[in-house]
Amino acid sequence: MAQAVEPKPGSNSKILTGIVSLFPHSADMVRCLLLVGLSYSVVSRCSALRVEKRQSLSVDMSIAEDCLRLTTPSLKVEYPSDANDHFDEITKALKPYDNCGVHSYAAYWGPWIENHWISHFGSLWSDEKQRLGENAQLSTIFGPFIPILFPFVDCWVQHGWHNEEGLVRALTDVLRPDVAYITVSQNDIGLNVPFMPNVVVLSAGGYGNVPVPLLSGAKSVEKIVPIDQRSLLASFVGSVAHAPHEMRQRLAQYMYRSFQPNQMFIGPSPKWEKVMADSRVSLVPRGWGRSAFHLAETVQMGLVPVYVYDDVPWVPYKDVLFEKLGYVVNISEMDLFLQNLPSVSFAELEAKEAMALKVRD
Repeated sequence: MAQAVEPKPGSNSKILTGIVSLFPHSADMVRCLLLVGLSYSVVSRCSALRVEKRQSLSVDMSIAEDCLRLTTPSLKVEYPSDANDHFDEITKALKPYDNCGVHSYAAYWGPWIENHWISHFGSLWSDEKQRLGENAQLSTIFGPFIPILFPFVDCWVQHGWHNEEGLVRALTDVLRPDVAYITVSQNDIGLNVPFMPNVVVLSAGGYGNVPVPLLSGAKSVEKIVPIDQRSLLASFVGSVAHAPHEMRQRLAQYMYRSFQPNQMFIGPSPKWEKVMADSRVSLVPRGWGRSAFHLAETVQMGLVPVYVYDDVPWVPYKDVLFEKLGYVVNISEMDLFLQNLPSVSFAELEAKEAMALKVRD
């Protein structure tokens, strides 16, 4: 399912506006997200998929093909004449495995982005059927895609950090090779199913087609100390162990090498929000997946994130907006970035914080 896709270079595009979901992403992946037409709300729900209402089964598939061909150039898809029935067929096939409660993590009990995707868009389709009865068309809500509404990560956690036996087979058996599908994944290893080039995966964890925010509820804006009065140049308030290839340990070494002890903070803290509010920038290294909950938290708090990655920068809307509110830095370049941080002007950092607050609000 188009996992581990590296973004390709390309031009910037004007995007739809969500809340903290407006983290930029580059290139063709931005174009893909635009073509899909999704914009996410951080606090309450996924915003609506915006497509023109169609009164016939003639659906423009160029949107889906342009997106999917970024990874599979020869792919051809058609809109099924039995789209409504096929969606019901998928739902029925996955129903035996859809008995998972919402999982908890770090004292947050959901709902997660997959739950929002399912409840919001499922409700849109239910409302459309109630309004139009037999005349309701799935394409009115989902355009050229057939949705897969399933709580993958909840079930992954419930079944001991793996897919329930039979789930993958049920999914691969019911999907058709010439139909375009769309789903949302939060898991930090993606859907963990065989590659299916006709499925657009909106991924919060880092493996799929399009980056979307990794969220764990809303965070309030702290009482922010003026930037020129903050005591810390940079802080990282998470574990140094939760990333592959000792990446976070390397980041900590760079911090120790670049700053005096009273200029930085590293590690968990019960007062982590206050530490961040007293820092010019907040470091956000990737976790086991390519993203981190801390990225959305930092923007929701109206602060400047420095997202640190090693292979693929999994930042929603990276080239469109993120550089106006934060920084994206490869771990190999962090030593130099930290050494230059004291010379970054207060005006530049203030402008980024203003943009973070604007996006949040």
